[in-house]
Amino acid sequence: MHKSRYNLIMKVLLSIAMLLAPLACARAQEASTVPPRLLSAKTACIHMIHGTYKDMRAARKELKNWGHYKLVEECSKADLTVHVIARYAPEVDACGAVVQVQDTADNAILWTGNQKCKTRPDVVVSHIFRDLRKEVTKAEGKATKAEEKKGNKTEASAQPKKSQGQSQHHP
Repeated sequence: MHKSRYNLIMKVLLSIAMLLAPLACARAQEASTVPPRLLSAKTACIHMIHGTYKDMRAARKELKNWGHYKLVEECSKADLTVHVIARYAPEVDACGAVVQVQDTADNAILWTGNQKCKTRPDVVVSHIFRDLRKEVTKAEGKATKAEEKKGNKTEASAQPKKSQGQSQHHP
């Protein structure tokens, strides 16, 4: 009886998380920008709220392979805390994962992703981390282009303008 009650509670918690995560994502997508803190952070830790060793290994592998953030063990020493919930409970037909990135300094939620699965939460954990990587990489590309554009404008305005009939050559 205790195990079935636990499974029911976990199914309810996972269902709630899966329902709320898209709302957070929709709000973030409305703003259509990745928070600057997500781009500037240097370190991250993974906080496995619920999941297996495979789920944790998938999360660590994706972050390490990406190389954007240095993975640290203590969340108090990290710029970002990445919360992971992964659950497979065939007896109650629940399978899914939620990944939420939080600024460790002020607890602001910077990014959330979730996916349902058939049987392998570790696979969707990897997919969610790849989605995070795509969004951050895309935002960095936009930020770099904006900086280059701003730099070009600054360079152009710093150069002296030529007047007709005057030479810019100095002996």
